Amino acid sequence: AVVSTQSTGRNDITVYEKCTDKGPGMTYSMYSVGMLELGDETTAGRLFQIQFKNLRAPFKVWNEYPEYVGCTNFLTAVGGFLQSLIHGYLGVRVEESVMYLSPHLLPGCTSAGYTGVVYQGER
Repeated sequence: AVVSTQSTGRNDITVYEKCTDKGPGMTYSMYSVGMLELGDETTAGRLFQIQFKNLRAPFKVWNEYPEYVGCTNFLTAVGGFLQSLIHGYLGVRVEESVMYLSPHLLPGCTSAGYTGVVYQGER
């Protein structure tokens, strides 16, 4: 088993953020999830916003890189964005017999809610 402390997680994100400043579209969404898990909503919000650099007009498709290079309509970036919402800001964690919810507010929001959540037949 790998044992990780909060300081190790924070340091890992800080180091890799510097190495991947022009990283692929799913990079910053995962950093955001990690920082939310560590309880750092300010840094998570900054990292969450960076992923929008990969959105391309006029149809708002996700590009692989912030510059117009790489794959257009990069589905991995879309998946990362959704994960940053579901597992980051909504705080969903699913285990075999239980679902945990640990929500955080998106930057600029004053409320959030869940609708239609069903797990193992329970609402």
